[in-house]
Amino acid sequence: MTCWRWTLIVNCAIKNPSAMAPKLMKMIRVEAPLLREIMAEFLGTFILVLFGDASVAQSKLSNEANGDFFSINWGWAIGVMMGVLVAGGVSGMQPVFCSSLSKIQK
Repeated sequence: MTCWRWTLIVNCAIKNPSAMAPKLMKMIRVEAPLLREIMAEFLGTFILVLFGDASVAQSKLSNEANGDFFSINWGWAIGVMMGVLVAGGVSGMQPVFCSSLSKIQK
């Protein structure tokens, strides 16, 4: 059964590439609202930490030759922006606010 499904997807992609996207999206769509919010929060926080820590690592591991204080700030700012853009449409709380609220313990 699974082999037939993948064969159908591959055949649709070869014959009509634009017909594959709706079928693929239908297969991977998560319907449960709580699971969608949890996944969005996780992905938003992951992107926030990824961009922020990457900017710090770039600066510190190169002994500030490839980045300084301002590049770290820009890295965290882009991480915040991308995290909000990724998770903003699904969850009510943004990952940025969740992490800041956990820091001040509210």
